[in-house]
Amino acid sequence: MSGTLPPQDPTHPQEPGGLHDPARPEEPGRSRRRADRPTAPGAARASVGAAGRALRLLATEPRRRRAQRRARVALGRAVAAHLAAGTDIASVGSPIDVSDLVTLPAPTSRVHNGEAEGEVMSVDRFGNVQLSIAASDADRLGIGFGSSLVVRCGRRQLTVPYLETFAAVAPGEIVAFTDSAGLISIAVNAGDAAQQLGLPPGAHVRLSATPVS
Repeated sequence: MSGTLPPQDPTHPQEPGGLHDPARPEEPGRSRRRADRPTAPGAARASVGAAGRALRLLATEPRRRRAQRRARVALGRAVAAHLAAGTDIASVGSPIDVSDLVTLPAPTSRVHNGEAEGEVMSVDRFGNVQLSIAASDADRLGIGFGSSLVVRCGRRQLTVPYLETFAAVAPGEIVAFTDSAGLISIAVNAGDAAQQLGLPPGAHVRLSATPVS
């Protein structure tokens, strides 16, 4: 029996004595298995679940708002139909004293320092935003159809085209136009301008032909 060791196989790691133990798993394979195994599967699933719930909530929020608006409109129509049919108005609700009624100030607008200042008067069920600023105020600022105007609300500012109808822009684009009441309105073609721009009723708005520094 020879006292020399067999040649070392470079594909197998050797024990300190120079002998390979075939029963011991190879270190590289063990390292890869540890790296591939998730360290905290429960935490990962919880994180993914929370993100999914947040996305679903964001997706359903516009539908929830539209549903609430439709419900209010339907209720108002139902009450009006009953009253038109001769239902006693006392059955609609509890009577209140006339002295408790409050007259709200009418929305106002003015042209000052190259800007038309006003507020959001109303938002319809499509999300179109009606301003208290009249088309004649835009004319005084030199803003005509086919040009652009700058909308400022708080610290936000955006430039939008001023066209004859919201359908003059591609779906998803913002446009300003004159509505049937002769007031400036802002819309998103096939979208909700009030939600996208954050313009609820009563929001203060300024319009100008050029950005105000």
